Amino acid sequence: MILQAPCLMIMIYQYQYLGFAWRSKRLPGKVWPKRIIAITMGGMFGGMLVPVQVGLAEEWFHDQQKPFLAQLDAAPDRCAAFKQYLAENPPSGKFETPDLYHGAVENVYSGRPLYVLAFRARADMEGMIVFYYSGSRKWVTTKRTNEERMKRYRATIAPLARCDGPANGPHHERI
Repeated sequence: MILQAPCLMIMIYQYQYLGFAWRSKRLPGKVWPKRIIAITMGGMFGGMLVPVQVGLAEEWFHDQQKPFLAQLDAAPDRCAAFKQYLAENPPSGKFETPDLYHGAVENVYSGRPLYVLAFRARADMEGMIVFYYSGSRKWVTTKRTNEERMKRYRATIAPLARCDGPANGPHHERI
């Protein structure tokens, strides 16, 4: 993102320059084809950077949650640990208050507690859910419009109880 903003401004400037030169019938000889090639290559390079940036952002978010996940794994009462975490770390502007779904069911493969920590995004990523499933120890990102993934998400949280944080009010499911 840091690179894309200046590159976008430069591309717009180059387009405006070429448009002005074309309208005034003063195309700068050998330079204008090079500018068109540079603009095209810059656009393609910027487009290729988007998936890299998304991957880096997801990795950063997952790394930021590792201490909390370790705390949930070790806590005798995951709901109490979740409420304490919410009290100490209010949600940022990008995500709503996270949800914790937990249960007494133990993971038969490793004896770890089974829980789902779910974040619903706000703003420009309105329909996105990012959740961690302790059974597989994996993060899953899905959009609410993806019915297949939403079915898997609902099936994952169905046997678990939802822990209501301090600001969530009565027990209810938010999806």
